[in-house]
Amino acid sequence: MAAGIAKRLATVGKNEATAAVLGEHIAFIWNVYSGVAHGFGWPTVHSQSLAPVDFLADFAMVVSVVHFAFDDALRLTE
Repeated sequence: MAAGIAKRLATVGKNEATAAVLGEHIAFIWNVYSGVAHGFGWPTVHSQSLAPVDFLADFAMVVSVVHFAFDDALRLTE
């Protein structure tokens, strides 16, 4: 998923370097919060001992990815 989003960002923004960094950020979010959701640190979601996370930056990235999903769903219904 992260590679697909990074590829899409590269075509939209015409900047493959930035897209690669954003793809890594998406993969990081997936790995960290998936671990949290599946019990590997659930009581300490925002603890510095969990991982060096920035919840607002991570949330903004998730919102951007969800925007792609909604945009694609809308295009499929037209």
